[in-house]
Amino acid sequence: MKHLFFLVVLCIFFAGCSDSPKENKAEINKENEAISVVEKYLDASQRKDFAAMDSILADNYMSYGPSFADSIDKKSQLKDWAVISQTYYDSIEFNNTSVIGSTVSKGPDTGDFVSVWSQVKLYYKDSTRKPITTYANVVYKIENGKIVKGRRFYNEADIMRQAGHSLVPGQ
Repeated sequence: MKHLFFLVVLCIFFAGCSDSPKENKAEINKENEAISVVEKYLDASQRKDFAAMDSILADNYMSYGPSFADSIDKKSQLKDWAVISQTYYDSIEFNNTSVIGSTVSKGPDTGDFVSVWSQVKLYYKDSTRKPITTYANVVYKIENGKIVKGRRFYNEADIMRQAGHSLVPGQ
């Protein structure tokens, strides 16, 4: 009897540790499709494939961050990426990347979201400059197979420090 009680407690414990199942296969497929869209965008970014990036971003795309007042639309973001990659950076790597998809059903911004956590490494065209490495989190909102919104989080001060700049109080 003692062993049976222990076995029941053990089964309840392991059942409580398992992931909760998705409500249905459609929800799982929706999240996987959203993740696939973001993975294609990250791949296109690394390859500097601006045509692919353009096709993945919705025409009404907006990106926000990392600072509170920062925002950029699709046209400006693609232009900035082109200038930066052709002028300053040789390549970009996304390492140790974790991706999670979720549907938000409550709050001011509902829909399908994908969060990407990465260690980002930027290599300069000027080989005398050391690469910059930072941690970044970007949350993308997906609608109709396109990215409509991005919210970026990373440490701008650390990036500037690694690039050789220093902050001067009051300036």
